[in-house]
Amino acid sequence: MKRFVISEDERRRILSMHESATKRQYLSEQPNAAPQPQVNPFNQVMGKLTAEMPDMAWMKNQIASPSFVVTDKNAQKLYDVINKYKLVQGVPAPALSLNGGNDFFTWVKSISPKSIISNGEGNIDLNKEFFKNHINYVGNFADAVGRLARAYLNSGTKYEKIEDAVEALKSDVNAKNNEYFASGNDQALTVISNALRGYLGQS
Repeated sequence: MKRFVISEDERRRILSMHESATKRQYLSEQPNAAPQPQVNPFNQVMGKLTAEMPDMAWMKNQIASPSFVVTDKNAQKLYDVINKYKLVQGVPAPALSLNGGNDFFTWVKSISPKSIISNGEGNIDLNKEFFKNHINYVGNFADAVGRLARAYLNSGTKYEKIEDAVEALKSDVNAKNNEYFASGNDQALTVISNALRGYLGQS
């Protein structure tokens, strides 16, 4: 009986093919990896928005009984938002946390001289109405971004562009509770649109 003889190279080639086939079979029998949880873009945007804003309870309390304190972390976040998005007269505000507020008070004097008052102890303070107005600006901004995010990301209507969602909200009766959409001011609405783009990582 003749023996079947193969070369060493051929033996290695056959073994390699066998190992490859065995590995493919093993992998095909493994259960599929658990799918990664999908992050809801709306929730992601709202998380970033909330982290950037002053505490909402603090804002409500300040509207009811304003008490401006330079070192208050929420007040500092308030003016950080005003600075970032230029919510007062379209110009940036110096960070309240810098130089003990000196640069900030200089900025206030430049846009509203009567808003700087004495607190009776030889120190300067902010006019309460001026402070309340700024809290309202930021509150309206946060509400407008939230409404736009919900319309663009979380509604049954799939808008192709953020601007399409803005146009829809301008004629939405409920959205007109917000000053941004009630005014229909294109420049102000561009600020909202750009803010949402930033939260989505599109800018």
